[in-house]
Amino acid sequence: MDRRLAILNGFGRTLGDSIIGLQALHAARALGLLAREVVLFRLVMQSPVIEDVYALATGLAEIRELPWADATPDRPFAGAADFAEILDMRDFAFDPAFHGVAMIDYFLRRLGVDPQTVPPAWRRNTWLAPLLPPPVPQGYVLLCPNTANPMRDMPDWVHALAQRWLSQRGLEMRSQATLSPARTLPELCSLVGGAR
Repeated sequence: MDRRLAILNGFGRTLGDSIIGLQALHAARALGLLAREVVLFRLVMQSPVIEDVYALATGLAEIRELPWADATPDRPFAGAADFAEILDMRDFAFDPAFHGVAMIDYFLRRLGVDPQTVPPAWRRNTWLAPLLPPPVPQGYVLLCPNTANPMRDMPDWVHALAQRWLSQRGLEMRSQATLSPARTLPELCSLVGGAR
């Protein structure tokens, strides 16, 4: 019998969720807490940065496109019988178990791993860091007022206040709102890695 685990929706549709979810998968596999092969089914995103993350994650799992929108636990997708287990992570942000816990703990629990068995060092980004060039600190303060979800954006007045505060203290700053957007994951990591 096939022992593979299918995960629907990969680990979300945003950069942070994806990196943290993939870290949970990496920790679970590296620590021997998840022995099965994993297939991540995910939506292809318009963001090249997020696509870069999953291109680098092929060593953690087989990654396939999520081609269906209407599969449910009661009506699984074609090919579902090929997997020992299907873990449906679609809409995890609405899962009551997601609220009030560290995101990595939520993902670990969904993978069947007790978060208490995962040492703190394995909660940091240990899977992605070695796959990218090391950051070169340049000493600026980076303001990031914009997010993938406008509801989470920093209000303009708060952004202006932060810029004014930093300027009054003579600190070099860059604002993601006024920079050309990072088009690739290495560009984004370089921008963040250069910040103090």
